[in-house]
Amino acid sequence: MNRRLGPISVIALTAALTACDPTPDGVISPEPMAQIMADMEMGEAVVETDGASFRNDSLRQLLRQSICARHDVTTADVDSSLTWYGMHVEQYTKVYARVEEILEQRLRKARESGANESNLAMNTSVASLDGDSVDVWQDDRTWRIAANSPSRIISFSLGRDQYFEPGDIYELRFKTLGSAAEIDVNLSADYPGLTDYAVTRFSGNGWHSITLDLTPDKAANRIYGSLNVGLKGSMLPAYVDSLQLIRMRHRHARNIKSPISKHSIKR
Repeated sequence: MNRRLGPISVIALTAALTACDPTPDGVISPEPMAQIMADMEMGEAVVETDGASFRNDSLRQLLRQSICARHDVTTADVDSSLTWYGMHVEQYTKVYARVEEILEQRLRKARESGANESNLAMNTSVASLDGDSVDVWQDDRTWRIAANSPSRIISFSLGRDQYFEPGDIYELRFKTLGSAAEIDVNLSADYPGLTDYAVTRFSGNGWHSITLDLTPDKAANRIYGSLNVGLKGSMLPAYVDSLQLIRMRHRHARNIKSPISKHSIKR
């Protein structure tokens, strides 16, 4: 059923969503949630319209992650918030009414500018896939390292795809738990005849990150690196958890200043 909201209803609905936030801590507020859900619905329209470009789940997940990143939330934030709204039907109904109003506004503007509905979805959602911060980590996110493990090295490699751009910024994030001692980390990028790399050593448990700014006039062929996990004298294992490799466009990076120097070698 197509429900249309008049100007007064729209104002009242928006005010109701923003005047009193009924959500607990950790749950996305109604108005931001409505904006995210609207983008998600447009993303689904992209997938349905251009299924050939989203033929595997990884690309669909990248699209979803990109939408979340644009709103400064994670997919886990959205999933947990949807669970809360699903258990509070009255709030969910209000939010979804706002979603319909947002989509109707966007479609009306698109029609006024001469675009059709599928083009609107494509311009809004696909652009975010290669224009915003995206987690491109492709391996297991949690690793257990023990004295009897076959290896204490976690390595990764990301081959060039259509979303690589010169000047991209990559940030490797993770946290350590258990009996982790020193961890030697490197993050590298290969170009024709050149390799850029950053190396550092972290100690102790907690969150760690290393950042590599790519050369602004060249697109990398490959991003790769490794974590070499040292163990304390204890027999207890160490855990490397919540691994992420965040790709950021240089023009969208939020004043990232890495204390770790970048080095280059010619090949």
